[in-house]
Amino acid sequence: KQRKTKTADEVVIDLKDVPDWFHAGVEAALLAPTAINQQKFEIIYKENDEVEFKDLGGVLSKIDIGIVKCNFEIGVADYKSHYDNA
Repeated sequence: KQRKTKTADEVVIDLKDVPDWFHAGVEAALLAPTAINQQKFEIIYKENDEVEFKDLGGVLSKIDIGIVKCNFEIGVADYKSHYDNA
């Protein structure tokens, strides 16, 4: 059975005016496996190309955020000069 993956709009508060590398990171993060496949996280683009990862609770949420961050990093690898793991 295939799991339902959230859309970028469901995990990012505001997608307008964000750089391409951020979009790539979000798309990669959405592929990350999370506890019970609930994807309880938000990714926030901040000034100076900083990114905030917010866990929204749930089973194993701290581990989930680590996995999401790792997948985000993989997604931005081609843009690494523009992103400094904030």
